[in-house]
Amino acid sequence: MNPRELPGAHNPEPGMCERPRVMLTLHCTRECPYCTIKPHVPPTLFRELSAVEWAERFARFNELGYGRPIFGGREPTLHREFARILQLAPKESKPITVYSNFDTKLDIRSFSPRDSEWMVTLHRKNTPEDVYAWARRVTEFKRAGFNVKADTLGLTPENLEQLLALDMGVPLYCKPWVDLPHPPQKPQACLYSVRWFAPDGSRWFCSDKMLRNDARFRVDDDHDRAIVCDEPTCNACDWWFIRSLNDVQDPGGVRCR
Repeated sequence: MNPRELPGAHNPEPGMCERPRVMLTLHCTRECPYCTIKPHVPPTLFRELSAVEWAERFARFNELGYGRPIFGGREPTLHREFARILQLAPKESKPITVYSNFDTKLDIRSFSPRDSEWMVTLHRKNTPEDVYAWARRVTEFKRAGFNVKADTLGLTPENLEQLLALDMGVPLYCKPWVDLPHPPQKPQACLYSVRWFAPDGSRWFCSDKMLRNDARFRVDDDHDRAIVCDEPTCNACDWWFIRSLNDVQDPGGVRCR
């Protein structure tokens, strides 16, 4: 039985997210106040798997028929073997989706448009130099043939004005800095259909339970099971991104150029 169909469970969206959402690392270049991973969550909460260990985990994904993973974290490109992990991930003849803030200077030669597509966000306050550097990376990846979707979150008016004056060659979506809506506090089953994986390869009910490292909500059996969570504390990330987990073509927000 699909957990979304269980009696009494909140069901905001039909269908399932077939693609595993993998947090490769809890390290980041920023400390945004709206981030799901709050400052009190230490980056070392989980041991980070090596590329070889992730390859073994991906083999299990294939056995179970999981879709190609979505790489996130705080900032997935900060994993010491990110490029190698990207090469080893199952792709089903399609590129892996990477959510990134694009703060990190990346060697574009380490990646291929066949292997990765990028959903990149410029966050909050930036110097003019930061904005130019971010825009240059977006343009570089786009010109190299990568599928790149760009958005902003909580930019100052000055940063946004500067960004809109630049021609990056991609649509730009703008999201205001607002408190993300939290789901109703009632029994949840909807998000168990999303397969969340921690940096150590363990699977969890949702990102909220993962980041609290509460073993009661770790999924030790990789097979999907019908479960209603009896502690409905899923965070805004669990709730808000459910619409975009399957489709990088729908980044959300208002198109501002």
